[in-house]
Amino acid sequence: MKLIVIACALVLAATVLAAACDGGGDEAPLGEDQIAYVGPNGADVWLINADGSGNRRLTDGQCPQAPRIFWSPRGDKIACLSGGTPGAKLAVVDLEGRGLLELEDEAELGYSAWWGNNHNFVYTLGEPGSVWTAGATLVIADTESDATVRLDDAQNARWSPDGKQLAYVKVAGEELTVYDLASGQARALRHGLRPLAWALGGKALLVAAGFRVECEGECSASYEANLLDLASGEMTRLPDLDNGSQFWLTPDGQIAAFLAGPVERPEGGGGLTIAMLDLATREVTPIEGAVIGFPGAEFPPDHMSFSADGAYLYWVDVVSGRQSGTSGTVYRARSDGSG
Repeated sequence: MKLIVIACALVLAATVLAAACDGGGDEAPLGEDQIAYVGPNGADVWLINADGSGNRRLTDGQCPQAPRIFWSPRGDKIACLSGGTPGAKLAVVDLEGRGLLELEDEAELGYSAWWGNNHNFVYTLGEPGSVWTAGATLVIADTESDATVRLDDAQNARWSPDGKQLAYVKVAGEELTVYDLASGQARALRHGLRPLAWALGGKALLVAAGFRVECEGECSASYEANLLDLASGEMTRLPDLDNGSQFWLTPDGQIAAFLAGPVERPEGGGGLTIAMLDLATREVTPIEGAVIGFPGAEFPPDHMSFSADGAYLYWVDVVSGRQSGTSGTVYRARSDGSG
């Protein structure tokens, strides 16, 4: 029972963070006052109003095993992925539980994300163990039709801010490629690079050079992070983001919050500091007093996020103690590192 309580506490902390960061625009997203969660048996997606009313199950067997949940940009659809090993399942439903897309395959599902138009969903599909190597396929599925686009030998898909282009790497030859959805054409940009994120309003790409996976006990990615100017082709080194460093971008892609050096917490135990990197000036600003911890190998990506206008960074600091148990606290700072 204690483990369940701890898990629920962490999920609630992440939910608070997501709710705090949901904003911007004159028209509220449809799911703004609702929370999607995984059911108590670790299967299927449920929906509940933020005031505690209207609890109902949205899926019934489509995502039976520890599904991951992805809200659509407008909050009127939910995608869930179950498994990630042979027999993986993908389902997209609306807020009434009506099925819009369903996939069951012996292949393995990898990276998944919504496109800004609210109805295209992209995911990686491949044989077991291949979603991170050559042989995987990127699939762009349309939840409002049966249309799909398949990009073979593709990895590391990243949507452009305007939702019109998809950057990815053709694994054979490490060829950085951009696919244009309007024309249906793909163009190669450069060899030896993998996209990490779009930056500076879509004018640049954060890329990984010299990417390789090293396995000594546990596998980890090794690479050099760079900023690629799409107009000039100029590359600028960003060593703070090397080797799988976790980072979060403002919506305009101007500032990256990243996990900096380890520190000792006043209450005991280790933690990581947070710093801001201005991608235009390459200036680094530590957030004074900001320390995060998490009882695991990686800080959960959804425990940190910028506000919709990019003015604030929110994060959840998780502390685990022998006597106090596990607790989460939500913090906020301005994007310039102050406050």
